[in-house]
Amino acid sequence: MKIRLNLHATLAARLPGGKASAPGDIDVPDGTTVQAVLDRLDLGGREPKVVFVNRKRENDRGRTLHEGDELAVFPLLGGG
Repeated sequence: MKIRLNLHATLAARLPGGKASAPGDIDVPDGTTVQAVLDRLDLGGREPKVVFVNRKRENDRGRTLHEGDELAVFPLLGGG
């Protein structure tokens, strides 16, 4: 199935195919979870991230994704 993947800020360089800023569709197996996509992109480590599925914040990394879902991932940002 296809999902839309959008990685923001410093994570954008991890987009498949080296597309450093544009979101793109990726193929994932049926039943894929948010965590499985993060792991596939080597983003599943301890570094905190903010995740949105279909433009709603998602705290459950075990959430199953469905055809056409949009997964957006942001690193934690700080400022002062």
